[in-house]
Amino acid sequence: MRTCAPTLKIDTPSRFALDDLGHPPCAPSTSTSSDVAFESRVDLGLRASRASGVTGTLCLPQAFGNVYLGETFAAYVSAINSSDRVVRDVSFKAELQTERRRVALFDNAAEAAPTMPPGATFDFTATHDLKELGAHTLVCGVVYTDADGERKYAPQYFKFNAANPLAVRTKVRPGRDGRALLEACIENATPAPLLLSRATFEPCAHLECDEIVPACVSGAGVVIPEGDPHRGEEGGGGGGGGGGGARDAAAAGGSGLGEGLPSLANRPLRVLSPQGGSTHFLFELRQRPDITVTSDTLGKLEIRWTGHNGEAGRLQTQQIVGWPRVGGKDVEVAFAHGAPPKTARVHAPLTLSCVVTNKTASATRALEVIAQPDSDVVGGGATGGGGGATGATGGATGGGGGVAGILVDGPQRIAIGALPPGGERRVELTCVPTLPGTRRLPIVSVAEARGDGDARGGRVFDQLARFEVLVER
Repeated sequence: MRTCAPTLKIDTPSRFALDDLGHPPCAPSTSTSSDVAFESRVDLGLRASRASGVTGTLCLPQAFGNVYLGETFAAYVSAINSSDRVVRDVSFKAELQTERRRVALFDNAAEAAPTMPPGATFDFTATHDLKELGAHTLVCGVVYTDADGERKYAPQYFKFNAANPLAVRTKVRPGRDGRALLEACIENATPAPLLLSRATFEPCAHLECDEIVPACVSGAGVVIPEGDPHRGEEGGGGGGGGGGGARDAAAAGGSGLGEGLPSLANRPLRVLSPQGGSTHFLFELRQRPDITVTSDTLGKLEIRWTGHNGEAGRLQTQQIVGWPRVGGKDVEVAFAHGAPPKTARVHAPLTLSCVVTNKTASATRALEVIAQPDSDVVGGGATGGGGGATGATGGATGGGGGVAGILVDGPQRIAIGALPPGGERRVELTCVPTLPGTRRLPIVSVAEARGDGDARGGRVFDQLARFEVLVER
């Protein structure tokens, strides 16, 4: 038998009165039947559970139920001697088998039961943290000597499937000053709500990580303060209209930010709705200056959650891979001053200074720097609309889908010739922002110069990270 949490017993749906829906209250019914429709609320003299339909009764599961990756599988195993004869030297064993491995859960061969008379039972529990998807088989076996002195083995097989409770999607994009931003979307794939306890990113040794957390805002627009929940001297804006709601609450109440639970201070409450409820996390990654980077591996994301009955779960993703890291390349291209400008103005020329370096001990072939406008619309369009869906709509209106907000002024291919061992060459590119908002700079790469009649060009050695710039009017 699988041991899992019980469920609440619900007798009837929640009852209500018609005036709750905006209708005028009806006259009291003269019918004595207990099945009268909801003309009036249930008698308050009865138990409150009768009004809500939720009792204090817990129901044991009648089926095996769903099993999810990251949960702890627990089983109660009971063996009984159903014969009318005594068996001897009885040992029990339970193991969990998957396509990749076998895990022993219980084995008392070293302390086998000397005898087991008719009707006697032997009970034990077996638990295991599920770390693999797919089919699982719980094999329970008993080895004993029957009354005739013959050694026998009796196995039992119980099969179940471990499903994935969460869908995790990640995206890596460049940030300011050579940093990177890792976006993670966690979606609930189960038919029950989940309380997301924590989601942390464990970076590789060459990276440092900070989570970018917005202000905690309740459903009423009240920011949950740090430390003492009753202290109200700190404001802090929330996302969208949350900040304004917090200021209004502080002005109206006069005591600050309203009431909050101490357990929620400095910790947002994330409840994922069944079948598709999601939440997002944002992490900023910085390269450690004391470690040479030779890999594009970033790290792992660890997720902890709690089910609707308190059962805990834990998952860890595979290694997340980011953009190609600097290191181990023959030819590299980088900004001359470490990072591009952060702001620009519409229709004002913007100069990008890049340095191409030969990292090998031999001379290179003829090279060229290629600059291509980025066609992705990131921020608002010509109307200067804000972020989110409104900003995307403005971008499509102002410049049309797929139209770059920053254009390259001049040739898009600049020949720089061959570079000696360890040599470098500086190249300056001129761009012109055409639309306001957050815009990506042109894609700059260094490659072998294409020959006559070669339309595609040669090998691409390196490419600049896709930085963004704020274009002002």
